Amino acid sequence: MLPVLYRLSGNTPASTVVVYVLALLLFLYALWTGWRACGPKGKVKGAARFWPLIRNGAIGLGAIGLGLWYILPEVPLLGKTKGAELPIPGYGVLVASAFLAAAIFSSQIAGWEWLGEEGKKRKAQVLDLMFYILVGAIVGARLLYILVNLGDYAKNPLSIFNLQGGLVFYGGLVGAVVASFYFAKKHSIPFLRLADIGMPAVSLGQCLGRLGCFAAACCHGRIVGEDAPFGVHFPGEQVKDLAGNLGQIPSVAFSTHARDMRWVDLATGKIGAVFEPGMVRISEWALQNDQSLAVHPTQLYEAAGQLLLFLFLLFMRSWRRFHGQIFGMWLICYALLRSTVELFRGDLERGTLYHLLHWMNMPGLAAEIPLEAWYNISTSQAISLGIAALGVWVLARGWQNRKAQLLPPILPPKAPAPPTHMPVSS
Repeated sequence: MLPVLYRLSGNTPASTVVVYVLALLLFLYALWTGWRACGPKGKVKGAARFWPLIRNGAIGLGAIGLGLWYILPEVPLLGKTKGAELPIPGYGVLVASAFLAAAIFSSQIAGWEWLGEEGKKRKAQVLDLMFYILVGAIVGARLLYILVNLGDYAKNPLSIFNLQGGLVFYGGLVGAVVASFYFAKKHSIPFLRLADIGMPAVSLGQCLGRLGCFAAACCHGRIVGEDAPFGVHFPGEQVKDLAGNLGQIPSVAFSTHARDMRWVDLATGKIGAVFEPGMVRISEWALQNDQSLAVHPTQLYEAAGQLLLFLFLLFMRSWRRFHGQIFGMWLICYALLRSTVELFRGDLERGTLYHLLHWMNMPGLAAEIPLEAWYNISTSQAISLGIAALGVWVLARGWQNRKAQLLPPILPPKAPAPPTHMPVSS
């Protein structure tokens, strides 16, 4: 539950040493990836064989130089530099870990899917696919976030390029699917077979990613009563990092509650736009206590659901009867999981029917839909209907064509039947 884990800086000798150690590790990693990409000895001759090593090393040095210039107040050979602190967010670390875990595991599944030399080739191709997925997911997640919040961006179009803007998972999913489809066509890999490999890894990555959401307190749940056993408070402006220093970045849940002008009954968690006896204003309570009110830990709900979905899909691989079966099941299961978790969400930043009506310039109709109403469905719930329908179609179509996709198991030849009587010797 730490928005910022640590702040890299050159303010102290210890922090400077940490920065240089991380820079060295990054350079060694760049060299390792370049060495792995070098051509086989004998097939690629001369300096061309070591071109990937030189290229990756140069990229690593460039990234390190930029990082040192930004973080440290003074660098040998560079002189005086920017000297700004670089926060390491808990969300970013966990999301990066999620992507790495998904990449490694999907590559391993590719080795299970294809055997022998083809399996080694496909494992390497799946690792290459991760770059395409990374770009597609980021672009798709950002575009959907802009569409959901189009009203805000219409007032200030240049804010589209603000790097601190949000991301939406469903947009990232669409972008990743488009990138995977392009990659599959380019390398002559059946797309549905590739999707069956990737979906369990997606759930594994999303499980870790939602833990990152919990660290940043984004995607948080509705306010609950103070006595609720599952309610959690997220920190405010005085939150500290792992080194005991003020993180200077409050949790998203606290920031949301600090500007929420509605009223709440602390005992029950009931929210209203109009004051009733026993209620307090949400923003006043959050600012006075420097923490959010108790909310559903919806990030943990979805993380647990994704972990179960990951294990379920792995189990179902042995029961698969056609390509696309794992993909279709994931679409349906995730749509149900996401729609259920959305019922407990309470973050006002996400798109809902209320925000859509405001964007369509219908403030009167939007006023008839309270933010806390169950029928104020979110953008993700609406998309889930289409995702589930697509999953049903994939399963129905695959089941109809299952005999043409997977061959029956090859049975060993039957042994000759034993004689019914012993031969009589003459």
